[in-house]
Amino acid sequence: MREIFDDLKNTIWQDDRVLAFRRLAEAEGFELKDRERFGNQEIGVKGFQLFKGKRGKRLKSVLYKTERNSSLKTRIYDYAYFGDSKTRTTTVIEFYLPQWNFSEMLIRPKSNLHKMKAFFGKQRLLFPEVAHFHKAYHIYAPNAEHLKYELNEEFVDLMAEQKHIWMEANGSYILFYIKRKPIPLGQLMETYEFAQDLLEVLIHGHSSEEYV
Repeated sequence: MREIFDDLKNTIWQDDRVLAFRRLAEAEGFELKDRERFGNQEIGVKGFQLFKGKRGKRLKSVLYKTERNSSLKTRIYDYAYFGDSKTRTTTVIEFYLPQWNFSEMLIRPKSNLHKMKAFFGKQRLLFPEVAHFHKAYHIYAPNAEHLKYELNEEFVDLMAEQKHIWMEANGSYILFYIKRKPIPLGQLMETYEFAQDLLEVLIHGHSSEEYV
């Protein structure tokens, strides 16, 4: 029910963030939808870890566009999850290209538990030459062997410049976000450009030849 009341509130009173997204769409060449039901999303989006949970969900202030020369589709939106006690909002930068076929993977900042395990145990490093990435990030993938063909040193080195970015990929989709934090509007285009840089080196960088 909380998402329904939120729909009504945003229909009657548009907050400053919604209005700012509208101005951003006009300035940066995006189309804009004020909100979308999560149930209406493509099946390829619904399976990501970010969207787990049985409570109400909404996509709010959805910026979207398609590149004419490559058919790459981009969306930027606030994902709202109406949990038991409060609403959690995460700003998502989503890229989609039908030709992609990524393995399921999640790259996330290391929790204290992951740091302790790394300290007391021996780590298998995908890119031992980029040790600062492995200090900051944990990679989850059901089939880690595939990652040596899909990631590359340039990508993880660039990603390590930001210690808070999450990345998920599966099939034709890649998501970048800062979990449970809306990106301030003053930083949104900067974060989007950084995600574009990550995407560029991910697609056009060189894969590692062996998994250590």
